[in-house]
Amino acid sequence: MATPRFGAVDVTFAPITKVRGQGQ
Repeated sequence: MATPRFGAVDVTFAPITKVRGQGQ
């Protein structure tokens, strides 16, 4: 899902996505 235009968003929400995946 890492796209050039949303690269910054991916990096910013990277830890959040990991927490969601592990938490839930």
